[in-house]
Order: sequence, then structure tokens, then C-alpha cells
Amino acid sequence: MKHAMKKPVFLAFAVALALPTAAVAAGYSLDYYDEAGNKQTRGTTEWRDFEVGDDPKMSDDHTYTKGWHAVTSSFTYDGRIGVAGNVQLILCDGCTLTVKGGLEVGVGSSLTIYRQEKGTGQLIVTDVGDNLAGIGGNNKSDGGTITIYGGNVRVTGGKNAAGIGGGNHGNGGSVNIYGGTVSATGVANGAGIGGGNGGTGGEVTIHAGKVTAVGGSTEGIEGFISAGGAGIGGGNNAGCGTITINGGEVEARISKNGYGAGMGTGDGGSGGTITINGGTVTAIAYADAAGIGAAGRGSGVTITISSGTVRATGGNNAPGIGAGNAGTNGSVTISGGTIIATGDTRGAGIGTGDHGKPGTIHISNGLITAQGGSSAAGIGGGSGCDGGTITITGGTVTAWGSEGESSGGAGIGG
Repeated sequence: MKHAMKKPVFLAFAVALALPTAAVAAGYSLDYYDEAGNKQTRGTTEWRDFEVGDDPKMSDDHTYTKGWHAVTSSFTYDGRIGVAGNVQLILCDGCTLTVKGGLEVGVGSSLTIYRQEKGTGQLIVTDVGDNLAGIGGNNKSDGGTITIYGGNVRVTGGKNAAGIGGGNHGNGGSVNIYGGTVSATGVANGAGIGGGNGGTGGEVTIHAGKVTAVGGSTEGIEGFISAGGAGIGGGNNAGCGTITINGGEVEARISKNGYGAGMGTGDGGSGGTITINGGTVTAIAYADAAGIGAAGRGSGVTITISSGTVRATGGNNAPGIGAGNAGTNGSVTISGGTIIATGDTRGAGIGTGDHGKPGTIHISNGLITAQGGSSAAGIGGGSGCDGGTITITGGTVTAWGSEGESSGGAGIGG
């Protein structure tokens, strides 16, 4: 849905004298939970009601300063909200803020979201204009710093922009999730979390929480449209940036007809690092892209898994973990964890896609199950590709190529 581009309302919350009358503190202290999960209290003069949607004095050119704010009632604001400076937002239990137009958090600004005891407060972002991130950068703008400690956050970006991260042709900035339930959808060439069209993924770090990121959504868009954004990582034709999973329950996937990696680069994108140190990770691609790694025609992703439970499923012609159709595998290093990697037609379980170029695979520990698609190896080469350099020094490894194929791939190799 397209919106007329208006100058965003800017939020921040410094001293009472800088705020309109309707935004003065409610006169009571407010509890929230910090980054360590400890209960904290803001005094009566240390926070302000988030009432921008109900404030008749608010105008398109009104600017606030930085500070703390709280959503203490449920309401909807129709328009794009700008975040200037360092803004802390408490989502109070039982309260929902719906923003139809998104929140601009650009370079040099930050938005930090906290929960209360039950974690039932909600931020919903929808109806965002083309080229604008749901939370993050505007058109041709990188995202700023977005940190979520709790609450329920549901975000859908505008066409060719990330759900959380960069606008069209904008990099993802810095996204940090420590808890809560987060759902982020990128539209067309935008990542769910990461870069907009042509933008790298920036830095995405997930420590805990339940996170669902969907890239390349074309829902509600009429006619053919390119859909090259990753679930977590790069926008179309861009690298994945730096992705680190330390814990939590993470699902990164591609919408139907999308060409980005579940977790990794956008379609045709190259470069970046993916590190999984724990948690439960599910990564699913749809067409030509790896579940974890590079999308079709992409290359050079460094993938390291040391712990956690990882399930990675590649799209057509692509591996579960590695590089997609006609791509170049970077390096895959596994030193622990439980990994189930499944390649689709002509894609290895771990390795390359159809007619890709091999890289290096090193396994020293862990419980690994890798199944290749038709004409592909369980670990190593996809159809028409050799296995590259494969070293296995430990762990429990089960790998097999396609079953019932006269031209099936090897368990390990090419």
C-alpha cells in the first residue's frame, strides 16, 4: 500500500518542559525489566506517556528530544514516526501501540524496547509506504540501532525495504534482540531483519526470545515482482553482513516465490559471516538459495556453528547450508551442536548448489545429518560440482546423497 510521504513526527523524551501538556508523566512510578531481566523502576519525573496518536497539538514538523517513554494505553497512530536521539520505550502489559506507517530509526539514533512483568505489551507496525523499513531506515537510508529486550513486536516493512533494518538501498544497521516475541517481514527485495533492496544485513545479534523473520514477501502485491530479500541478512543482491545467534528460538525463512537465503545473503549477494553459538535455529529457503549461507549466484559467506540445534533446508537447486544455485561456497565450520541440513533438487545437504563452485567444509564435533537432493552429495558438491576441501576429524556424521537416482550424489564428496 502506498502512502503519501509526509515529514515524520519525531519522538524522544528529555525534560518535561520540552513536551506538550498531553505528554506529561502520569504521576506514578513505572516498573520495567532491563537487559539482565532485573526489575527496575522509573520515577514519576523520569518517563512520559507515549500519546503522540492522541495529542491534538502534534504536527508533522513537531520534534521531541531524547529520553524514556511508555505505552500506557492502546491506540493507533496513522503516519510515520521519527525517532531522534536515543529513545527508550516501555511496552506496558496489556497495552498495544499500532503504528500505520512505521518508525524511522536512522543512523545516529537508537530505539530500545523494554517489557513489563508479563511481557504482554505490543508494538505493531503495518501499512508502511514503499521503500521504507517498518522500523529503521527511510528510502536510501541505513537503519540505526534497534534493541529489543521484551514485549511483542510485529513489523512489516514497505515494498523493497526490511521489516527491521534498512530502507530501499539501505544497510541493516545494528539489530539486537535479547527477549520477547519478534516477528519481522521484509517485502519484495527487503530482508525480514537486515538490509533493504541492495543493502547488506548490517549487524544482527539474537541472544534470546522467539524470533520469526520472513524475507521477500509479495503478499498483496499485484503482478510479477522480484523478491530477493533474505529472512535474516541481506536485501536483494547484497551480502548478509554479520549475523550472530547466541540463543533463543529463531526461524528465518523466505516467502513463496522468494529467492533470498533463509539466513544469509539476498539473491545474487556475496560476503558476510554467520555464527551460531546456541539456540534453536530453523532456516528455510524457497528457490535457488541455501537455507543458511548464500543465495543463488552468491558467494563467500563464512559459516561457523559451535552449538545449538540447527535445521536448514535449501530451496530448489540449493543446499541446506552453503551456497545456492551457481554460487560459490565460502567456508563451513562445525564444532558442535545438532545439525540437520537438507538440500533440495541438485543441492547438497552441506556444500554447494547446482553447478556451484566448492569451498571448504570442516567438521570437528557435533551430531550432523546431511541429505543431498537429486544428483547431489550429502556433504560436498551439488549436481555438476566436485566436493571441494572436506575435513572431518570428529563428531557423529551421517551423510547421504539422493536415494533412487541413477545419477545420485555421494554421501561425502562430489
